Amino acid sequence: MVIVARAALVPYESELVMPGFPAQVFAPDEREGEYLARVAERLLSGDGSRTTRLSKGSVQQKLMKDFLLHSFAEAAGALLPVVDDALRTQQAPAEGFDLALFSFEKDGDPHLCMARLSWKKTMLHRDDADEEGVITPRMAESRQGMPSPGGRDICGFVMNLSTGEIRLKDAEVPCTAGTAPLFGSLLFSMEDTRTERDAVKAVQEALREEAPFDMEPQVLEPAIRRAMSRSIEETGTIDVESVTQEVFADAPEGKEIARRVAERMQQEEVQPVIPVENRRVVNSLQKLKLRTDTGIAITLPAELAQDADSFSVINNDDGTIAIYIGNIGELKTE
Repeated sequence: MVIVARAALVPYESELVMPGFPAQVFAPDEREGEYLARVAERLLSGDGSRTTRLSKGSVQQKLMKDFLLHSFAEAAGALLPVVDDALRTQQAPAEGFDLALFSFEKDGDPHLCMARLSWKKTMLHRDDADEEGVITPRMAESRQGMPSPGGRDICGFVMNLSTGEIRLKDAEVPCTAGTAPLFGSLLFSMEDTRTERDAVKAVQEALREEAPFDMEPQVLEPAIRRAMSRSIEETGTIDVESVTQEVFADAPEGKEIARRVAERMQQEEVQPVIPVENRRVVNSLQKLKLRTDTGIAITLPAELAQDADSFSVINNDDGTIAIYIGNIGELKTE
């Protein structure tokens, strides 16, 4: 559970109006804390988030270490003006949002989150009273409504201050160079890495292409998904080497396949151990989806796909395929 300790909001109302520094630091109340906690969770585990780090030797590395050495107010007072200067130097959009900076603990480690909260136009209720005191309910437009904390518009990063690991969900913005990632390039210098979804796809593709030619897809696909799911369950990561060894445990050329897969991962700059936070990625690995040329679609747990008593694909002598599904206690029509 995320409990936000300290926070600062920098409003960017107009590109012509500079925000005031140092920003006022506050201890969020229950509702503010709940909102900011959901923002952090969105950045940690949402679609499009990736794991990265600050580039070695970057100016921001020292500024981030200050959050461990000094008070939040002092460290934020040093960081936020630098971020503002980078925003304006690169001529990136600087209006219509709050830049939120807040600290919290997660799994015993101190974390820091920075997020762009783009304002939303929304209609508010208002009561108009005439000279006789008669009240008429009306509507008023507000352009400073906060976005949904779980919405797609949220972008920013969460940094584990103990390990330096960052979960980043970025957004492309116009700047002097055309367009660039707001947090990973313009405001901070972060290592270029893949999203979890892209990294998982790269590993799956490598395993498929390096598999023995006689390993049929209906055997290979469930094996890949089950090995990945098992790795996530045990370590919270996809360990490419151990996954490869499990998938091809019965293949005589298993060691050679593992070497080729590792080589491909290095060439494609995919980490040998991929941290997985995104629940959608986890859920997708736990299911196997099949579709026949006759329009039949089947979705089943990847674990059952490897149980011959529950599911199997049979190659008929005439070249057609039959599908066997067993151990069913009840069949429902939806």
